[in-house]
Amino acid sequence: MVGLSYRARSASGVGVDLAKVVDSPMGRRPVGEGLSFPALDLFVHARDLARSVGKDLEVPATVIDFARAVIDPLPEDAVRNDRVFARPTPAPAGTTVEGVHRLDRS
Repeated sequence: MVGLSYRARSASGVGVDLAKVVDSPMGRRPVGEGLSFPALDLFVHARDLARSVGKDLEVPATVIDFARAVIDPLPEDAVRNDRVFARPTPAPAGTTVEGVHRLDRS
């Protein structure tokens, strides 16, 4: 069991220098920046899964702020294309959905 715990901790990134600059498909950038989009994607897919069973996932304000910090600086054509997100849809005002509307695919 100790071996499994050690492997899980090693894979989790504990102790990883997120500021370290590495080569990536998007060019050289910090590890933390490279992980920001996959981390954001977890919330988007969690919301998709919740909606598929008729539930609404309340996305925390800190996640909405994080999403905006990651997505807003990107050019629209880098976000809206066949490989990333579809065209935006109107979001209900006053909901957490409004905060992530730029990422919505439905």
